[in-house]
Amino acid sequence: MRAAPPRCAAAPRCLTLVLLLAIALLLVLEARSAGSARADAPAHTVSAAAAAPPPRAPSPRQPVIYLEFGSRPLPAHLLVSLQQAVRHHDDVVLLANASAVALRPLPAALSAVRVVDVRDLDGDALLARYRRAYVSIPPGLEQPIYQWWDERFFVIAAFLRGAAIESFFYGDSDVALNGTLPRLGAAGGPLADCDATLIFAEDAAWGSHVWVVWAGASIMSRAVVEDWTRFAVATYEEERFADVLRERTAAHGNGLATCDMTLWYLWAVAASPPFRLAVRAPRGLELPAARTVRVCDARDIGFTEDVGEVDSNKYPLPRTKLAIHFQGVKKARMAGYDRFG
Repeated sequence: MRAAPPRCAAAPRCLTLVLLLAIALLLVLEARSAGSARADAPAHTVSAAAAAPPPRAPSPRQPVIYLEFGSRPLPAHLLVSLQQAVRHHDDVVLLANASAVALRPLPAALSAVRVVDVRDLDGDALLARYRRAYVSIPPGLEQPIYQWWDERFFVIAAFLRGAAIESFFYGDSDVALNGTLPRLGAAGGPLADCDATLIFAEDAAWGSHVWVVWAGASIMSRAVVEDWTRFAVATYEEERFADVLRERTAAHGNGLATCDMTLWYLWAVAASPPFRLAVRAPRGLELPAARTVRVCDARDIGFTEDVGEVDSNKYPLPRTKLAIHFQGVKKARMAGYDRFG
């Protein structure tokens, strides 16, 4: 009796099956070969596309934020600042005590301003930590105003938390806008490569102890103000960091107070390698950890630290200035200032 032929020989479809099995075998061998090559490559090797950080899209919102503590009527100069803001921007926010707003209600021309009661933000956990840790350095000098200056940025961070806001402009109440602000991170714009715009003191070298960086007219990301608040808390919570401030004041007979401008300076030293090199900060300096960011000079986009700079021959065209600071007694000039753009 003749042996039965193999089943594959009995039907044409078996030939197709054999071909498919052969192709599958080739694919398996190729995959093993590629996997072996990847295993031999250095573990840190990544493709160029993976190594490059994704471009940061501009925030869908970049509000203009002003803040006023206290229960007294809103100051007249703040109303001028708000008026200038709504001339150029649709998204303007006032963080203020509702009782102060009630004593001097916003006029109809400022009806577009969104008012948020700062008392609703007072329970923020990080702000509570700051208040527990805060100490006056040197003791008692110009208090409690310097502590309030710090707290402004904690209140702003609390307001931003949970909101769909990735960047914002903050202006002190005596800072008037003179045009439309550029967007942080907007491709091709002046702030495409910036995380924050700040104003630096002329003599900001570490050894001068003029540790001043002003954020009173600043466009910054939410991540930056969040990082600064954590940095400020850590500075006061740990003695080794607070001692850096004590040594500075002691070197000048306790005549140099610590305020938000001091902490912005130290944060910039920790967060911006180019700034750290520029001010010649000492090696081995102990400061709280800060995320590395790109800090830009606000003067480059037309912010000015003082209205006197605009009135001088150095800046003869005030329309080139986007934000003008009416510092000190110059606040009284704001209502009658006729040189806005």
